[in-house]
Amino acid sequence: MRLLGKQAALGKGNPQNEGYEPRILKLAQTISWREALAKEYPGCFTRLEALYETLRRARNDAMHTGAYARHATSAAIELCIHMEEAVMGNEAFKPEKVADYMVRQVVTVESWHPVAYARQLMLTHSFSFLPVRVEKRWKLLSEMSIARFLRESRAKRLAMSITEAAGIEPRFLEEADQIRPDSMVTDLYESSFANGARLWLVTERDTLDNSDRLLGALSPFELM
Repeated sequence: MRLLGKQAALGKGNPQNEGYEPRILKLAQTISWREALAKEYPGCFTRLEALYETLRRARNDAMHTGAYARHATSAAIELCIHMEEAVMGNEAFKPEKVADYMVRQVVTVESWHPVAYARQLMLTHSFSFLPVRVEKRWKLLSEMSIARFLRESRAKRLAMSITEAAGIEPRFLEEADQIRPDSMVTDLYESSFANGARLWLVTERDTLDNSDRLLGALSPFELM
């Protein structure tokens, strides 16, 4: 309403009664690097028009089902937290190893991905770290590293690859703390936590190329 100056529909509208879409997209397109990256990396970024259309349709559906869906989701999360506590506290099930707690489907980024894509993943999923494999070695890209890197020349640096960023900023990537799936969780409390560990990468040795294969990740969140 601030952009258009009146109340209207989310769509394009018509010549006599313009909708919000043209004004919102015009504002969004002032960030020129975003559309440029969408053309160069279509697998990483979606066109603004397609994103807006998805949002418009979802909003129309939410007008009818949104309140119920939010209530059901909240109830499901609360119930799952309680059931997880019941399972983990069961005397018949005493998880002791890293494999019992780790997250197996880990979101990673490639060294050739643009910094903007890593930033997008972090903001979308509320990640603090992303694993990156660089020359057969696992590194971690942190939200602090991205924030520090984008302090200047923001548009230019967002379009850089993670490899290019690491060449400019020596602290952009940090060594990953790797553990094996059969490691004992009690050992983590005594060692890694003392060093302020915030994320462990669970790996196993791949003898074919003499590197570490990523199996999962573990953070203090999973241990709560």
